[in-house]
Amino acid sequence: MNFMASAALAAGTLLLVGACASQTDRQALVDAGQATGVNSDGERVRCDNVIITGSRQTRRVCLTHEEWAEMEESAQRFIEHRQEDTNVVLPSQSRGPS
Repeated sequence: MNFMASAALAAGTLLLVGACASQTDRQALVDAGQATGVNSDGERVRCDNVIITGSRQTRRVCLTHEEWAEMEESAQRFIEHRQEDTNVVLPSQSRGPS
C-alpha cells in the first residue's frame, strides 16, 4: 500500500475508532494482543497495526469487517480524488504542434 493510502487509512481509522460504541471491547482485544475476536454485539473484529501519519510508530486498531471495508473504500476515494486534482494540463502543453 502506498504512502497516501496508508495516510488516508490511518487518519480515517483513528476518526472511526473514536466514534465506535464498543470501544471497550476493542480495547480488550488490543490489550490481549489478539488478531481477531468478537465484540459484545456479536460482530467479528479484526485487529491490525496501522502506521501513524508522520511517524514511524504504529497503533493497534481493532475494527469490524464492515469498518475495515469502509476505511479501504474511503482511502481509495481519497487517492482517486487526489489523482484527479493532479491531472492538470498546463497552458503550454495544451497548444498544438509549433
